[in-house]
Amino acid sequence: VKTNSQMQVLRGDRIVQEDMRWSRELILSSCDDELSTKIRNAMAQYPTEWDTGPVAFYHLVNFVVSTSEDVARGIVKTLTGLRLNNFPGEDVAQMAATVRAAAARLKSCGKLPTDMEDIVLEILDSASHFKFRSLFDTLKAIGDPVTKDYEKLLDRAVTSYFEYTLKGKWAPAHKKNSSFTAGKTPAAQGSPTPKPPPSSGAHAAASQSGLRTHDAGGQPIDRTAPKPGQPHSRTKGGKTQHWCSECDGKVGRWGNHPTSEHSAFVEKMKARKNKRKEKKQNRGNQGSSDDSSTRTSRS
Repeated sequence: VKTNSQMQVLRGDRIVQEDMRWSRELILSSCDDELSTKIRNAMAQYPTEWDTGPVAFYHLVNFVVSTSEDVARGIVKTLTGLRLNNFPGEDVAQMAATVRAAAARLKSCGKLPTDMEDIVLEILDSASHFKFRSLFDTLKAIGDPVTKDYEKLLDRAVTSYFEYTLKGKWAPAHKKNSSFTAGKTPAAQGSPTPKPPPSSGAHAAASQSGLRTHDAGGQPIDRTAPKPGQPHSRTKGGKTQHWCSECDGKVGRWGNHPTSEHSAFVEKMKARKNKRKEKKQNRGNQGSSDDSSTRTSRS
């Protein structure tokens, strides 16, 4: 700010440094006496070329927009609990703007979490759009450089979001237990609401037992077991699927792992859940430690 606030002008055949103290006085005249005195004291150490309005404004912002320990912890807590369904239509662009604003506030006071990338990945993992969520699971699994920079992660997320939106393929799942829901057009026009076809076989059993009948991407879960002699792996929609007879309480389903790898898959999911839980606890412990240090230094 100090360097860029200097202005040189051409006077005759000489380039001279313009006196910018008038811009400082303009800023100070807009402050009350107490704030004006604080800014003057902070700038007393500077030479004349840095005695400018932009530098005065920099100190003004630091005095007025201060971020306390409690405020910083509150922002971090909000970030760690943020989920995409907190935004209407799971608007990724709105989420990214919110995260960036919070990160900028934390960075300005030196409180930006060291695991911002993990925080952003947790938010993206809450998307109900299966392919969108899987993209970032894959990037993390292969150690893609984009997962090492939360800004690049947000850029990639917004780009993918707009791609799906433009194709008309962004259809987030409805929230459960919502206070308000959109009215059904056929019913509003007096037409009978169409009923879904009755479930049968494995789907009926799954529905009656309370298991999901559709995945997070809205696709129906196929629980039809292969007949004796039929292969337990197949390609559907360009993706390889495997039959696992252990999934969902041994009801079974086609998915991303065969029966022989079910235990390993469950352990992997448990490890991922525990890792996230541990990170949240560490952030909480760090906040408590900072608070204790602040009280000690004050005393």
